[in-house]
Amino acid sequence: PPRFLVLGLGKLGGQEMSYKSDLDIVVLHSGDAVTVQGITSQEYFERLSQMMLQQCAVSDTLGPLLRMDLRLRPLGSHNSLAISVEAWKQ
Repeated sequence: PPRFLVLGLGKLGGQEMSYKSDLDIVVLHSGDAVTVQGITSQEYFERLSQMMLQQCAVSDTLGPLLRMDLRLRPLGSHNSLAISVEAWKQ
């Protein structure tokens, strides 16, 4: 079955987080499977990544739960939120 990984980069990866740090992450997945509903693993993990980002961005009086930055992924905003391991290696 396909697998899903959230890779911490920057201060998160170096375990040097502070109160105002944003989370520099890359979302990776492996496998090119198709679900019972006919959704590819790429599409499934893309949707899962979007839901994860939306939940972390929910704000209260103190601000958002977490600030996430996915611009460090290959091709930045021109690429999918969830990237296959094979594409990441290239």
